[in-house]
Amino acid sequence: MREKVGVGADKIDAIRRVKQESNEVKQPNEHAAANCNGVYELRCGEGNGSEKTGHFLLSCWLYPLHFFVRSIFEEVIGVESHECMDTKQHIAIFTTASLPWLTGTAVNPLFRAAYLAKDGARKVTLVIPWLKLKDQEHVYPNNITFNSPKEQEKYVLQWLEERIGFRSSFTIRFYPGRFSLTKRSILALGDITEVIPDEEADIAVLEEPEHLTWYHHGKRWKLKFRLVIGVVHTNYLEYVRREKNGQLQAFLLKYVNTWVVNIYCHRVIRLSAATQDLPRSVVCNVHGKKLTGLEIDLYGSGEDSGQVEEAAKKLEITVRVHPGRDHGDPLFHDYKVFLNPSTTDVVCTTTAEALAMGKIVVCANHPSNEFFKQFPNCRTYEDDEGFVKETLKALEDQPAPLTDAQRHELSWEAATERFLESAQLENVVRKVAKVPSSKIVMSKSLSLKRNLEDASALELSFVNSSDLLIFVYWGLEDLVI
Repeated sequence: MREKVGVGADKIDAIRRVKQESNEVKQPNEHAAANCNGVYELRCGEGNGSEKTGHFLLSCWLYPLHFFVRSIFEEVIGVESHECMDTKQHIAIFTTASLPWLTGTAVNPLFRAAYLAKDGARKVTLVIPWLKLKDQEHVYPNNITFNSPKEQEKYVLQWLEERIGFRSSFTIRFYPGRFSLTKRSILALGDITEVIPDEEADIAVLEEPEHLTWYHHGKRWKLKFRLVIGVVHTNYLEYVRREKNGQLQAFLLKYVNTWVVNIYCHRVIRLSAATQDLPRSVVCNVHGKKLTGLEIDLYGSGEDSGQVEEAAKKLEITVRVHPGRDHGDPLFHDYKVFLNPSTTDVVCTTTAEALAMGKIVVCANHPSNEFFKQFPNCRTYEDDEGFVKETLKALEDQPAPLTDAQRHELSWEAATERFLESAQLENVVRKVAKVPSSKIVMSKSLSLKRNLEDASALELSFVNSSDLLIFVYWGLEDLVI
């Protein structure tokens, strides 16, 4: 084992002697490196008045080495003993949005938490952003705001229970966030891993892992949790390409996404092949001639709804624009056909909802719709002419009744089964009650790999300034590209 770790036998024995003799271990502060104090101390007293003092000089210039030294120290001599209250898996689901914002990363993780906790076999915590009042007014529709996290939690759980028909046992916790007007996204503030106590840190699910780790500075996800699973919802590269200097930004963002996801996640689940290919990822949906005489009702309250309404007025067909509504609204019962020509979605939630309601769906032949092609009511097209043809045919046809198997495939029970299979949670060894620090358990190859990974994981963040990406590295001056 000593040879595999790359630490000499004399060094390991010396470290062990220090631990046995010590009366006090002064742990390095996680944030000390960020403050650039430069020196960590490990003081060991013998109890007879004399002291032996070992110094680890880890300046910010050698910050990556800190991870390497610390991880070897912890694994070899067991500075941190790992305890667990029970043998149940603790799953913490971190996401980037929350109700009443009806976006995919608010709705889908909420259902995932409910169904993972449904059978009581796991302890599940959903971690969502808490916004200050000013940001809530920008994000949440219909002037809905909350004075406290408890008030928002009550709203979220009530909304959920009205739709799933059972009371789930998962808990909700909040992390501080802010809404970026330029990126139209909620960004986390501080170290959001601290929301989960160390004794509950078991499995983390990062909904939009790249989004959650772009600005992350704090305890490493892989050090805090035994298993980190990323669920990729959004094709960020497609959105960035539409901006100024889009091709350059997309090229850089692709590299950054690959880097942070590789460092912070053990496994990655991509909802469809329309997303960026990432390390250790699988694709699985774990969450659907001129047209004369056609009348279309368009529903939505997004930030572009005004522009959509203006564009609809220029068409030579009747398009009525309405505010957004919940898919369960009785208003939608009489509709037969759902049109979704989008090619920027990863997996469109509204398509899945329409199919589950027994509607005929007309959508593009695109990787984002691959999952839906298995259903007889899904009609795909290749081009404009194909869109017209499939729409006219859908108006003439009657929807095929869904079989029990098809209904199950669209349900959250089936989505939860696919998530568990893709995440391979059933193969994860359960935590034991306590791992004695006297026992040395080290992987033959993974330990060194993790140490090297930690050493390379310089804190990285990027912001959009004057349409350029700015990278910030620890111990280095800002590099503007």
